[in-house]
Amino acid sequence: MGKIKKVQILLILVLMLFVVAGCGNNQMPPEPKGSLLPYNIIRYDDISTAAATRYTLRIEIPGQPTVEDIKNISKKVAYDFAKEDGNKFNSLTMYFYDYKEYHGLSAPTLGEAIYAPQGDIAKANTVQAGEYNKMSFNYKIKEKDWNKKLSREEVEVWSAFMKEMKAVGEEEAEKIISKEYNITQEEVESIFNKQIAWVI
Repeated sequence: MGKIKKVQILLILVLMLFVVAGCGNNQMPPEPKGSLLPYNIIRYDDISTAAATRYTLRIEIPGQPTVEDIKNISKKVAYDFAKEDGNKFNSLTMYFYDYKEYHGLSAPTLGEAIYAPQGDIAKANTVQAGEYNKMSFNYKIKEKDWNKKLSREEVEVWSAFMKEMKAVGEEEAEKIISKEYNITQEEVESIFNKQIAWVI
């Protein structure tokens, strides 16, 4: 084999190594296929530690999303979040709600998804930020009976009651909200209990 040909082969091998290395640095979370339901990112929090870059997102999904819908949205959110400049991370936790009013006052009504090494936020420090090929999704998504979903009006009453209850206590809050919304105290209590059942 001639000297020039050997040099050419060597150059090709070096180029291939650069290409492979480049692909490794540009790895991304899996991108979902097909259409998605609309969703809204309510809040973003940086909960990083010295050992790992970690983020938490609160997401509203209106309507009646299926478990598969929520999984696809979680993939889309992770993909888009990683695509943004400077957003390499070790873990991403997503909490899902059917009404944004629940955020800060209730546990996630639709469930959660964690994108991290082995789907475990505790293992976030076992990889480098951006090593998405070493991460996987861990889903805790609830199958919902949509007949039990609160109406928009009920959510407004519930939200107002929860805020009043923090300030003045349950009994006084029932009186205030029943007067404000022109409903009975029993109806206020019924809405409160309906929301508790909806979260479970």
